[in-house]
Amino acid sequence: MTYCTISNIDIGLPQYWIYKGEGAMNIVLSYNGPRNEKLDGLVLRVKKLSNGGSDLEKEIGLYNFVSNVMSPLLGDKYVFPGLMINVTSDFLEKLDHLIFDHRPIKRSTIRLDTNLTTAFLIMDLTRLDNNTPNQIEYLHHHNDYNNNSFNNEINKNKFSKVICIEIKPKWAFLPKSHNYMNKELLDVKLNKCRYCMHQQLKLKEGSIDEISSYCPLDLFSGDYDRQKQSIINMIHHPQNNLKVYCDGILSFTGSLGGGTERNKSTNSNLLSSLLINSNIIKKNNNCNNNNQKQQQEEDEGERNIYLLSTIISSILQRETILQNIKNVQLYDEMDIEGINYLYNKLNGGQVNNDNGYEELNKLTDIEAKEKIDRFMISCTAKDCSIMISFNVDSPINNNTITNINNNNNNVNDCFNFINTIDIGDNDETLLINGSNTNKGKTNIHYKIGVVDLDTKKMNAIPKYYKLDQDIIKLYKSNINIIKPCKLK
Repeated sequence: MTYCTISNIDIGLPQYWIYKGEGAMNIVLSYNGPRNEKLDGLVLRVKKLSNGGSDLEKEIGLYNFVSNVMSPLLGDKYVFPGLMINVTSDFLEKLDHLIFDHRPIKRSTIRLDTNLTTAFLIMDLTRLDNNTPNQIEYLHHHNDYNNNSFNNEINKNKFSKVICIEIKPKWAFLPKSHNYMNKELLDVKLNKCRYCMHQQLKLKEGSIDEISSYCPLDLFSGDYDRQKQSIINMIHHPQNNLKVYCDGILSFTGSLGGGTERNKSTNSNLLSSLLINSNIIKKNNNCNNNNQKQQQEEDEGERNIYLLSTIISSILQRETILQNIKNVQLYDEMDIEGINYLYNKLNGGQVNNDNGYEELNKLTDIEAKEKIDRFMISCTAKDCSIMISFNVDSPINNNTITNINNNNNNVNDCFNFINTIDIGDNDETLLINGSNTNKGKTNIHYKIGVVDLDTKKMNAIPKYYKLDQDIIKLYKSNINIIKPCKLK
């Protein structure tokens, strides 16, 4: 078991750190100061003001939760808790002032918590540089992975820029039926996934302009083709489910992720241009006819998006992260309807003696608390994000995918996937680009991890219950014929 210690590390001046992004609770910054091996490849995460005020013990508890609960469940090769460090109030006050104009207007009303004089140094999963994780003690389990030959290989080759895809996959499953569940809504709840139903409420509230075609059940299905299509659907409707970084800088996202609302074609063309300008994909310059140029660009955009979805799906197929996340999400065994009942019962609420509640009433208080604790862990897994960063050693011709489809070739016949975190363990031979096994292939170096693993508040359970019922009731009232989400 890992216990949190607070370290004293010189992180330089506030102006060395530039705004990278933020969520509801934290702001993340990139190091942009003088060369510093202790800071290169890391980000600084600082806390925003909260209603509960500054609470060091709570921060330590969050660190221990990620280290000792989520890391074993999701796999320590995917979870990087970071290093907790001391900072000064003066540093935070100056930093708060420096980054203010770079923050989204809707988020900038909540400032940094300058009284909480701790922060976190965490691996920058949007980049591939400095893959010598033993530079920082929180990756002590990878100490034997300090492979200088790999770093030299990267430095002497003209690699593309690094593209990072951040995916917030959401709920991976449909709930099981229980006697205590609302019978009037059960047919919808057992056949339509939470994400797809929630789209109707978001549309009504005006937070989105168009329903997304993305369904999490496709991404979690394990089926290669469904996974590719789910990523394409996310690109068409990013909302807050997809962000794309180029060399660590946020370059593409949807309206709910801080970007603007765009149509599918514009999203495809924007991301296609980013891939071309980053030297991930070669630009097609075959057409000289101006009348055909626009159509060619649209066709090329869709081919490039398909190529990106193929790369990302191929990486996900090599890893266990999606199944790991789903397994933790399935800690939600009682559904929010059962959990809300148990929560109210433990807090002095009325007991329902109807036969349908027998399953819940027979639980002891200790057993009920365990069910609620497992549910809260599942809530963290339902809201986490997957970060996949990659680059290529030479730009890819987008006709590669057409050739694969036409000739039934395997993607692995064209691409050589190398997990940079695993270098030094079982993928050493993949470094030899000229080997007979890998000759003629494009090397794709990648790194993958999971972020957004903060604990969820138990007192939010009644709010979760209300949202659940509102989502399902609205969906049922809007849709005459339910088209079930496909499980397998």
